Amino acid sequence: MLEGAVGGAEALADVTGSSAYERFTASQILKIVQMNHDAYSQTERISLVSSFAATLFLGSFAPIDASDASGMNLMDLRTRTWHEALLAVCAATDQDGAGGLRRRLGPVGDVLKVVGKVGNYMRERYGFREDCDITIFTGDNSASLASFCLDTSDVVVSLGTSDTLFFTVTGNPNPSTEGHVLVHPTRKDAYMVMVVYKNGSLARERIRDRYCVADWGKFGQIVEKGKHQGVKAGNVGFYFFDDEITPKCRAAVRRFENGKLVDEFPDEEINVRAVVEDRAMSMRMRAKMIGSKEGIRRRLVVTGGAALNKGILSVFAETFGADVVTSPMKGNAASLGSAYRARYGSLAKCEPRITFEQMMNSAGLGEMAVMVRWDSACADITEEDMATWAQLEEKVTSGIGDHSSL
Repeated sequence: MLEGAVGGAEALADVTGSSAYERFTASQILKIVQMNHDAYSQTERISLVSSFAATLFLGSFAPIDASDASGMNLMDLRTRTWHEALLAVCAATDQDGAGGLRRRLGPVGDVLKVVGKVGNYMRERYGFREDCDITIFTGDNSASLASFCLDTSDVVVSLGTSDTLFFTVTGNPNPSTEGHVLVHPTRKDAYMVMVVYKNGSLARERIRDRYCVADWGKFGQIVEKGKHQGVKAGNVGFYFFDDEITPKCRAAVRRFENGKLVDEFPDEEINVRAVVEDRAMSMRMRAKMIGSKEGIRRRLVVTGGAALNKGILSVFAETFGADVVTSPMKGNAASLGSAYRARYGSLAKCEPRITFEQMMNSAGLGEMAVMVRWDSACADITEEDMATWAQLEEKVTSGIGDHSSL
């Protein structure tokens, strides 16, 4: 219904930054309006977790942060206002229609805006000072990106249970149905791109257990040993042990030798390396497709459980043609990013010309630690390699072939 209101999945992605997802706020509101209308009619305000938390601190309704609002399938990405046609779809069966939903959502708030002072309850209960500013709250993904002091050419890769790719684009974004474009959490002239994969560390663990006696150290060694036996040698694997969301594909494991479907590669080095190359190649292709800059010096900032495995990191360095670094900051990135945003909001009231990046650079933060230095003399992944890989992925997502080794 949401996609139909604006002309299809690609049109919805272009307007809101994402195609329709059941878990997004718009679909959940539509469900409540249709299936529990009494609850909706008695609702005064619809909040996200972020704006609800800010509301508790303020003692009054807080606006929804533009970066978080751009992950709802309801906000026009470019005007940063609620989209009339999408509001109308969600509230079609309510007598107040789009206007009633707009009133319940409240305004979209500017990123990094100070929205007020801490309320009486928090002051009396927890001892906050009465002059304590509340900077608009945002979501966990946006806050995580804010925790890194990044250049626009940097790419963040989180390798965990589900793998995630983050980067910044300036100018006009190029949204895709396979990723999300969000308002940037710290810059008014930029957007944040996020691509999420379901088959992350658990897929790598299954290959590790099968070929590396459940040992990550051996896994990394075998990955490096197979350096010249992967994509460059015509050996390509796709590892969707569960239904995948990027690309949208049912569970399947497919291996190709020079374009020919096979049950398994002949050597353990190829089988192990292929599962890492699968993710690295997919991330590079989608980063380029949605607007990441290529052909310039950049860093690949890696986080998550695999960030210490140099065998895995070396594949990403070779695929992206970039140094792989890790942040010196440890702990919860979302909490840290939120603290930086709160500091900036208060600081900018006194120094309105300072940017978030200037604040970060002046804070004396530690340098990124280089984990793998890209060797420019190595044979990098070429555009021809990417095109060949993309053609094989298309075969897999189209259901071609019946070989599966799940």
